[in-house]
Amino acid sequence: PNGCNYDVARTWIAVDDCGNSASYTQMIYVVDDVDPEIISGPQDMTVSCADMIPAEDITSIVATDNCSDVTVTVNSVTVGDDCMATVTRTYTVTDACDNAVDHVQTITVVDDVKPTIMMGPEDLSVECYDDVPAIDLGSIVAYDNCQEVIVMAGDVIDGDECEATITRTYTVSDGCGNDTTHVQVINVNDDIAPV
Repeated sequence: PNGCNYDVARTWIAVDDCGNSASYTQMIYVVDDVDPEIISGPQDMTVSCADMIPAEDITSIVATDNCSDVTVTVNSVTVGDDCMATVTRTYTVTDACDNAVDHVQTITVVDDVKPTIMMGPEDLSVECYDDVPAIDLGSIVAYDNCQEVIVMAGDVIDGDECEATITRTYTVSDGCGNDTTHVQVINVNDDIAPV
């Protein structure tokens, strides 16, 4: 027998003191068609970075079977990108007779965390329009929880070369649509008379 599906014919023989006998055959049918039972496994989770997805771990499955030891395999399917994705991880528990049961873990990646700006240019007042410093993307010190950041900047000018307010907005993006801004206000006020 292969231990999974087989028959046992058990014959019982009764004999009296005179040598007369009678027999009865008992049939025992062995059919292992019971799936293993999963007691516990990894839970669904949501992470903010693709780098935070835990590794596959077959030892996280606790399972038992009514007849034999079990083996655990895992298959992962990822749909999406580093910004938003779903990882469907299927752990399959199989006994020696190919009875199997699955435990499915879903890991969701949602990068919705804005970058953090640690340092940027301070507000400034100058006398002459020519003294307005150029945009300096390197003056922004920022980090993101998952990715490299992208820094862009632009000016909005209200006034003229004699008296103006320049609102300079630095925008830090992580590439997943999460933006943080740093605003620098530069005041231009030429109030010095000619000599």
